[in-house]
Amino acid sequence: MSLGFILLVAGRLLYPFYSLYLGAGKTGIGKKSDKMNIEEFREYCLSLEGVYEKMPFPNVADKYSRDVLCFYVSDKWFCFVNIEVFDFCCIKCDPDESVELRARYVGITPGWHMNKKYWISVHFNQDVPDNKIRELVKKSYDIVVNGLTKKEREKLSASNTREFYT
Repeated sequence: MSLGFILLVAGRLLYPFYSLYLGAGKTGIGKKSDKMNIEEFREYCLSLEGVYEKMPFPNVADKYSRDVLCFYVSDKWFCFVNIEVFDFCCIKCDPDESVELRARYVGITPGWHMNKKYWISVHFNQDVPDNKIRELVKKSYDIVVNGLTKKEREKLSASNTREFYT
């Protein structure tokens, strides 16, 4: 085993204790951080061009899945989140970047119920800063948009409202 691998594993194991020691979730002395909430997250996703939302699993037996809100561009998912628990979002990611992100952040894991090569789960209120989460959501959106046909992309850029695809 390489020293780098050992340090990576040790860092992942010790991070929860280290963050408690440092007072994770606080900025400055005794000041709580303003962490993203479901409303802010939803607002951000819907601010991207041509995005609409839908809860596609209203009739499944699993309550967690019933509460999943998906964000679409054209008819393709680029992100989903549980609106009741708001524990993580699942987004598309470049496979090479995915490996790097999982090595860097404890709060980034392979995508829940998705193809682990192309999707990641980004956990809120862990070590992934809110601005990084927004950046990764935007990249996921861009991956999906770039995968659309030329005709779909032209329709998207011609559309100025979210209702276009609903």
